[in-house]
Amino acid sequence: MAPSQWLQPPFTPSAERTSDTIGTTGETPTGAVSAEVAQALVALCHRAVITADPRGRIRSWNAAAQQMFGYRADEVVGRAVTILVPPRLRRRHRAAFKARLAQVASFPFASTVETEGLHREGRPVPVEALVMGLLHEGKPLLAAIIHDASRQRQVVEQLNEALQRTQFHVERMPLAHIVWDTDFRVVDWNPAAARIFGYTQAEAIGRHAYGLIVPTDAMSVVDPVWGQLMHGDASSHSLNDNVRKDGSRLKCEWFNTPLRDSQGRIRGVASMAMDVTERTAVETQLRDAQKMESLGVLASGLAHDFNSLLTVVIANTALLRSVKALPPRAREYLDLIEQASFRASGLIEHLMVYARTGRHNPQPTNLSKVVRGIVPFVQRSLGPDHLIRTRLAGRLPLVLADHSQLEQILLNLCMNAMQASELGGTIEVSTGVTALTPSLLRHCTPADVPPGRYVELTVSDTGCGMTKDVVARVFDPFFTTRPQGHGLGMAAVLGILRQHRGAAWVESEPQRGTRVHIYIPVPPKASGKSRTRRHSGPESRFGV
Repeated sequence: MAPSQWLQPPFTPSAERTSDTIGTTGETPTGAVSAEVAQALVALCHRAVITADPRGRIRSWNAAAQQMFGYRADEVVGRAVTILVPPRLRRRHRAAFKARLAQVASFPFASTVETEGLHREGRPVPVEALVMGLLHEGKPLLAAIIHDASRQRQVVEQLNEALQRTQFHVERMPLAHIVWDTDFRVVDWNPAAARIFGYTQAEAIGRHAYGLIVPTDAMSVVDPVWGQLMHGDASSHSLNDNVRKDGSRLKCEWFNTPLRDSQGRIRGVASMAMDVTERTAVETQLRDAQKMESLGVLASGLAHDFNSLLTVVIANTALLRSVKALPPRAREYLDLIEQASFRASGLIEHLMVYARTGRHNPQPTNLSKVVRGIVPFVQRSLGPDHLIRTRLAGRLPLVLADHSQLEQILLNLCMNAMQASELGGTIEVSTGVTALTPSLLRHCTPADVPPGRYVELTVSDTGCGMTKDVVARVFDPFFTTRPQGHGLGMAAVLGILRQHRGAAWVESEPQRGTRVHIYIPVPPKASGKSRTRRHSGPESRFGV
């Protein structure tokens, strides 16, 4: 190709423009590049530079083209440019070549094409070509500056493979994967997040965390965590309360890290969350069981030792009474000693029941009949300011229970209800049959009872109620919130329930009263028919 051909501007509209640019005297116009310089630039260019005439014949060929396609210049100049095109693409190439060539005179152009070339050895060469239409001496030419895209395509394929692998793991991982922008709004939301929190990806994208999964009472905990992330804390880990779409609460373990751009600026946060509600409940149940077991061992030891001492006191008091010359004043003192001893003996009995070392005589028992028989006695014990109202199921399956111990449970619960309602009020006692679910059993004490069919005794009051902290300790021996209390009533209830393989659920809130559910298991072949209701908890007035 003649040197003047390399000097043609790529968008020359006409031959006249060409004659203006390339003078006939051979002098280079001001600001133009000489033909020799242009040839040198093309020769040294690290990209292949090829031109073709209207017949599709190669007119020029530089060293980079030789390195890319394997042909020397003398082997390809004058040959059809399709020698560099794979056979399957040649028909498309010819059609595109003619279309571009037809546009040169009326609309000079430059466009980028990603395609595939053919090496001399027959292997494909991915290429990216900048194709330009030229006019030289009034005749159209096509020129191409070609870049070997093999490495680029390899990198893109590797990136695509890595992205697909990452996407595969994100889509199938059991952990919620959520990406937030700097405004704490959802950018990405995987299927595990949809399963854990109940929102589909379409429902979650663009939503703020505080209106989505963070409950109002947890915002004060989440705020400082988010602030640390926005300041670059790359090791954020927290255990938070969250809320599902249906309003139910759950406990999640969060792992968070800031996302940065190429300049190091924080552009968002990537989070992984694991639902640990079940795990937390099991850990709590295990701790409670260990605590109760330790307290039971302590109570058993105390009960037996004190019982031995009280036996000596009571026996010697009886011997002193047999003395005929005992002064009247001394007999009064003996009465006080006996009263204190018998009261202490009653407390020891409570301790022995809690430690499961007390008397236990299970017999087939109808819970409604037990309640009906003991309520008049309990009513007299409470006094006229407190009224007991009963709602007893007419037909209950028989349970294996100690009649006197069930009476003790009802008496203890009613006495607690009376003390919580010092100004008087109504105490409601009801019985029924319940199918306990795993979700409800998470609230019960002890925690190791199985799901199934239970006879239920419920005692409700409208008294002062209790805080969550008090409810958590209500079965601990010697724990009480009342100056005159000894803290053994509910401990005895728990001991009785352990002997019966039963459980209790205490619902209470300050100023909203208390409701205590007692569950006694129904034997598999219990006699009698009754209507069983599935008790899962949401109907509770306390919203558990």
